[in-house]
Amino acid sequence: MEHATRTKDFLKRTQRQFGKRLARDVASIADIWRRVEAGEPAADDLPTLVRLVHGLAGSGATFGYPAVSKVGQDLEAAVSPIAETQKPVTARQRKHVAELLVSLRHAARERAGAPDRAARTGSASRAGAAGNLIFLVEDDPQQVATIAGELTLFGYDVQRFSRPRTVLQAIARTLPAAVVIDIVLDGDRDAGFALAERLRKTAGRAIPLIFASTRNDFDARLTAIRAGADHYLVKPFDPILLIDCLDSITIPNRDPYRVLIVEDDRTLAASYAEALKSAGMRPVVVNDPRRLLDEMEALDPELIVMDVFLPECTGIELAKIIRQDDANTAVPIVFLSTEARIDEQLIAMSFGGDDFLTKPIALDQLVASVVSRAQRARALRSLMTRDSFTGLLNRASFLDQLTMALAGAKRTGGKLSVALLDIDRFKQINDTHGHAVGDRVIKSLARLMQQRLRKSDVIGRYGGEEFAVVLAGTGVAQAARVMDEVREAFGALRYNIEGDQLLVTFSCGVADLTSSPSASGLLEAADQALYRAKAAGRNRVEAAQRKTTK
Repeated sequence: MEHATRTKDFLKRTQRQFGKRLARDVASIADIWRRVEAGEPAADDLPTLVRLVHGLAGSGATFGYPAVSKVGQDLEAAVSPIAETQKPVTARQRKHVAELLVSLRHAARERAGAPDRAARTGSASRAGAAGNLIFLVEDDPQQVATIAGELTLFGYDVQRFSRPRTVLQAIARTLPAAVVIDIVLDGDRDAGFALAERLRKTAGRAIPLIFASTRNDFDARLTAIRAGADHYLVKPFDPILLIDCLDSITIPNRDPYRVLIVEDDRTLAASYAEALKSAGMRPVVVNDPRRLLDEMEALDPELIVMDVFLPECTGIELAKIIRQDDANTAVPIVFLSTEARIDEQLIAMSFGGDDFLTKPIALDQLVASVVSRAQRARALRSLMTRDSFTGLLNRASFLDQLTMALAGAKRTGGKLSVALLDIDRFKQINDTHGHAVGDRVIKSLARLMQQRLRKSDVIGRYGGEEFAVVLAGTGVAQAARVMDEVREAFGALRYNIEGDQLLVTFSCGVADLTSSPSASGLLEAADQALYRAKAAGRNRVEAAQRKTTK
């Protein structure tokens, strides 16, 4: 609420600032035009004139002056040919621009409406819902015990219900983070769908729903979608799949979308940035195109929003520069411009752009467009950098992250530790219980580390049953304690296999910069510590020995 208030106040202040700037810009446009029609323009008058009217066309409506944007677009269309040809102004052009200037003065005096508000995105928290409370509606006692046990071990508070009436009474008192519903209850093959509708009416709003059923037919899936399903699981399912679904619903996005805004209009750029920030993103503004490559290196953006009309160069030229580096080939570029002609937009996109948004753009529309494109960009990037089975970084990507983290630690003089961990007797688990159980063990450890470690920690799947972690700002002693807590939590997980319970452990080695200043040296030191942990009986964490100097 406090952040929303700050955003609203910021947009109001920005609108007032735009109103003051608008009066100055209108006066400047009129002064320049008088010199142009008199045939006595200064050297930079025509480029300045085009820049001023272009700015009004692209920003007026965003700050509550839609008429200014409309007249600005007409003015831009009128003066741009004059600036391009450098020919004397014709009588027809003089009359047309004079009429537009009168309209611009009237539009600038109109009372501005309320500034656009940033749209709320799906990642926003659900007000009033308990963050880890899950309602489980299931009439099979064995299923209830298995699912509830797994959810509890992964930090969820589970309330169990076997009858619709009791869950309706409970939801009238407390809103859960999500509801898991078996479609078939008391022999009624559609009871779960009917319950979902009643839950929504009782709660007064939509509630995250996960349907579970032995039914796998099209009609069941379609009805689930119409009932508001977030996920649909077919029995029997791995409990880890349910945990993945719940995590996607209940855990906010750990990493905000990184968006680079390239816009020379500082007021407009600041408003774009505030709108994106209020929606949970991390925007960085570049007003000077010469700063773009440096800012890209610092931010590693997932999306670039760029004005086509920029000082000293065009957005198209800037896009070509970006695409010269193979590392930037996959970064989406969304152009912003007042250009409404489809053929011109297609030309811009053919030179490196991925999409085109037409100015003026409402802030809520900008947020929605950026979110949808950033989501797709992150998903595509994830396919290249992450292990498809666990969702953790793959080995190559982990090593890249380690290199960057190490460079940062050296630059700031900070601490950094690396942990290597290996599941104990994993081959025996596969041979005795099958690869399906082994896969479940691997996935549960990956999920546990994602939940227990910090947002800033880098986690990767280093090998088949081997994992690696970078703990920035952490010395070896503290890192060993952290990993020991993860080891104890993992050892407490119980895997129900045909009536028996399987307990699994891991061994871990930890090293920090006192062992080696290089990435390869850190990994070697951690691996040696891991070997000692295995040799000492497994199910333990060993710290690497400090490097001694002679």
